[in-house]
Amino acid sequence: MQLRPKTIKKIKTGLALATTVLLTGVSQASAQDTPIDDVPPPSATKWSGAIANLYYSETDRVTAIEPVINVNAEFSGDRKWSNKFVVDTLTGSSHNGAVMSRNPQTFTSPSGSSTYTVAPGNVTLDPTFKDTRIALSSSWSQPLGENYEWSVGGNGSKEFDFTSLSLNTSISKYLNNKNTKLSVGFSGEFDTINPVGGAPVGLATMSPTKPTLGASESKQVFDLLLGWTQVMSRSWILQLNYNLGQSSGYMNDPYKFTSEVVAPGGGSPGDPTGTYFYDKRPDSRTKHAVFIDSKYHTGRWGIIGTSYRYFFDDWGVTSHTADLSYHLPISTKWYVEPSFRYYIQSKADFYKYFHVQGQTLPQEMSSDYRLGDMTAVTIGLEFGRKLDSYGKEISFRAQLYTQTGDSSPSEAYGFLTSQDLYPKLTAVIGQVIYKF
Repeated sequence: MQLRPKTIKKIKTGLALATTVLLTGVSQASAQDTPIDDVPPPSATKWSGAIANLYYSETDRVTAIEPVINVNAEFSGDRKWSNKFVVDTLTGSSHNGAVMSRNPQTFTSPSGSSTYTVAPGNVTLDPTFKDTRIALSSSWSQPLGENYEWSVGGNGSKEFDFTSLSLNTSISKYLNNKNTKLSVGFSGEFDTINPVGGAPVGLATMSPTKPTLGASESKQVFDLLLGWTQVMSRSWILQLNYNLGQSSGYMNDPYKFTSEVVAPGGGSPGDPTGTYFYDKRPDSRTKHAVFIDSKYHTGRWGIIGTSYRYFFDDWGVTSHTADLSYHLPISTKWYVEPSFRYYIQSKADFYKYFHVQGQTLPQEMSSDYRLGDMTAVTIGLEFGRKLDSYGKEISFRAQLYTQTGDSSPSEAYGFLTSQDLYPKLTAVIGQVIYKF
């Protein structure tokens, strides 16, 4: 049976509305508020986008300011061109991985040309941390026949000591009157790391004349994404993704190191000896992630969003992430959206709080807290207001992020039992978004 053009238009409109619910959290009712007469004719180019500014600040640590510009163009035939420009400015202090001490600790700066000292009992923060990142991404998508869609894109970013280039492509097939979407995507990322002072040899001891692997190192990341999106009903849309990632090359953090501490039988068991070993990780990593996302439109009472992500890799890290949000219209123009995220992670096989003096060094070792056992909670609230019926909108979002770990692990002894080996991290996040 051949569908009439008017019927095809209704099917496409229905899927577009459902996809809007899934990807943006905008209600179907809100999307339908735009009168048909306000929609440009099919032959016209429709421009849209967003301007946003993100503020992120950790207590006594890193502060980041990130302006973002999105510009999108929709052409006839459902062809779309999307562009994104980002600038990150980071300043403050970053945890270098060493444990606290009852004595002052002096560390060599990454360049090797200076030192900095951390007072007794203080978290070992490197005050020289600062960076600026510029990133640009672009993608193109278009239909291939009646039931297929293809996209291709690229991304480039540049930091003071890091350059990244990536390419991605995907193809999707629509089934069941376009209520089902099956997708396959692939991406490749190619990174060049130029650490200040060179890339240190893993597990070498910190010194002004540290041995290096060279001035720069490289890393490659490849990802495969399998996706399924299903319109379950007029009010409910469901998405399921599986991601397989493979990384290889230089995986160390050149600015992190692990403390050596006095052995249990020593004069001051648990005290740092003043020797620090540079970060050393495996040179490959295979990651798996399963993600399920649900958006349910309750009608006048808004949209309930829930999602869950399960992650595991061959480094021994596993994590669970649960998200809950509620997009609630409070008038024809205003909405409010509270959100909650819970994250829990198990440590990598080679993660160590410290290294005991006299013991054989392992093949890999890192005290980067991002690889340790941790729990993180994010609480957020967003207010938004529609400015007209053409899609213009402004919103304000505030979030509080807290991250905790095992501050008193079972392997601690002596002086270490009185120390906080995983200091709590708290951050506030603010964002202003203008959509046009």
